[in-house]
Amino acid sequence: MCDVTRIHQWVPDVYHGAPTAVTLFLGSAPKIAAFALILRIFIEALGPMRGEWALIVGVLAALTMTVGNLAALRQTNLKRMLAYSSIAHAGYILVGVAAYNELGTSAMLFYLFAYAFMNVGAFAILIAMGRFEGAAEGGETLNDLAGLAARKPWLARNR
Repeated sequence: MCDVTRIHQWVPDVYHGAPTAVTLFLGSAPKIAAFALILRIFIEALGPMRGEWALIVGVLAALTMTVGNLAALRQTNLKRMLAYSSIAHAGYILVGVAAYNELGTSAMLFYLFAYAFMNVGAFAILIAMGRFEGAAEGGETLNDLAGLAARKPWLARNR
């Protein structure tokens, strides 16, 4: 039996255990490359068999989004939360593959571009918190965010 949570279980462990700068790379570059490959395989190589795989990819996308988001809700470590969020984002991107049209492909490429910038920003904040905050967990827990706007307004700025 295929258990979606077990398939993705390694991602939070890697994100949590690796240095944040390494996690930044692991969270962006391989995913962008993998989805470029997936797009090429499904659109170009398996395009004529769309009827056989589109529903499966759509269901996998829905499961990935649901499991990733529900697992992220329970996390107290920010890197683990970002890992589960990354799993959910993979599901959002798979929707573009399942759509199998020009709009779906364009949306997928735009989403990958936006995701890469969001990911860099999120991990840059974690790196900055680890360097400037001196928190016990390196600024990686939800508790480390408490009062951040008062301590480091430039780091917590929402603009």
